[in-house]
Amino acid sequence: MRALRYSINVTLDGCCDHCVIPADEELHRHAIENLDQADALLFGRVTYEMMEAAFRGRRCSRGYQSIST
Repeated sequence: MRALRYSINVTLDGCCDHCVIPADEELHRHAIENLDQADALLFGRVTYEMMEAAFRGRRCSRGYQSIST
């Protein structure tokens, strides 16, 4: 059985608002490293709909597939 990874961006003072957290190069690099280790991604409805709108019609270059199609 593989490990389940959970990821959320939270500041040291407990803030998890994505509009307030500075998205610097280090944060992006860390997020990409986590995504590269994932076999699948599981999103809530709102996040999934935002991601679906951004990636609709794009070819999967790394073999990822949507399970909803």
